[in-house]
Amino acid sequence: MSLSIQKQEFLSHYVANGLRNGAKAARAAGFTASTARIRASRILREPEAQAAILEEQKWLQQKHHITTDTAVQMLLESHRKAATATEEVAAIREIAKMLGLYQPEKKQMDSVDIHKIEQLAQMSDEELLKLADLPVVDLF
Repeated sequence: MSLSIQKQEFLSHYVANGLRNGAKAARAAGFTASTARIRASRILREPEAQAAILEEQKWLQQKHHITTDTAVQMLLESHRKAATATEEVAAIREIAKMLGLYQPEKKQMDSVDIHKIEQLAQMSDEELLKLADLPVVDLF
C-alpha cells in the first residue's frame, strides 16, 4: 500500500519542521484542525510513513551535502567559537547524540484507558506524543 498524496504532504511538512510538530504538519497538509493531532499520531506509526521519513531525510542530506562528519565538524567549529559554557555544552551534547554516545532512554509506558476517539481529540500534543512514545520537544 502506498502513501496517499495527503500523507506524503504531511510527511514533507513534518520533516521540514524538524520532526517536531505532527499536528502542525497535518494542518498544513490539509487535515482538519480538530483531527490533526490524531491523524498525525496514526500516520507516524505506519511503517510506510516511517520509511518515507527516513528517505526524505536521506534525500535532504544528499541535497545539502550533509553527512555526520560534516555536521560534527560544524558543531566542533561552533564549540570553538562558543561564547559561553552553555553553548559549549550544547555543541558537545549534539555531537555525542549524533555519534550514539548516549544510551537510549528507557521509557515507562503508562497504561492508558481510552475508549473513544473523542478522548484522544481532547488530549494535548504533549500527551499524544507521550502516548505514541515519541519525544516531546519544548519549543520555548
